[in-house]
Amino acid sequence: MPDIGWSEMAVIAILALIVIGPRDLPRVMKTVGQWVRKARSVTREFQSSVDEMIREADLEDARKALRSAETIDPGTLISDTLDPTGTVAEEMRDVEREANGQAAARSPAAVEKPPASDAEADGDAAADVKQKSA
Repeated sequence: MPDIGWSEMAVIAILALIVIGPRDLPRVMKTVGQWVRKARSVTREFQSSVDEMIREADLEDARKALRSAETIDPGTLISDTLDPTGTVAEEMRDVEREANGQAAARSPAAVEKPPASDAEADGDAAADVKQKSA
């Protein structure tokens, strides 16, 4: 809005008095006042519309943030934070596979005679040789 001081207002008032005349000046001033009032109300309405659009945009952003928060899986978030490359998870899978493989080897169907110690194996071999020669 233009910055008009008291001296400029005095010059405008004197020119209006000379051009319009003292008899029509009050009616002209009333009309100018009505125009200014309408211009201010239109400006106020426009500003409130802009403010409302900003509030709605902020609300829409908040709604989007809530929707994205609803879809977050805490387990995945924690695992991504603790093990971003996935190496720990891979090591855990390898350990589980080895444990499952050893458990299958120890199952009753797969039980075999445990290997004997070297001293026992030498003694058994010597006994076998004696039995064959006799």
